[in-house]
Amino acid sequence: MDVDAPAAGLDWKGSTFLRPEVIFVKDMLFLVLALVSVITAVFSWIKYTGTQNIWFLVAFVVFILATVAFGGLFLSGRVNKTEDIHITE
Repeated sequence: MDVDAPAAGLDWKGSTFLRPEVIFVKDMLFLVLALVSVITAVFSWIKYTGTQNIWFLVAFVVFILATVAFGGLFLSGRVNKTEDIHITE
């Protein structure tokens, strides 16, 4: 048995999380979470304007922050990190 051999499904350049299909699913999860967060934020804002309940305002702020965070994670996964981009291109 070769001790230096990588485990099944793994290579020397990284774990299974670097495979394209896993990255795609992770990016889509961030997109879905961002969309759910923005829908919940809109719902919270509508409820806050109707009832003036402070908890709906707090929920609105939290879900807006979550939308920005998940949207940023989604967009950061879309950036090509392997190719250099030059200003002349």
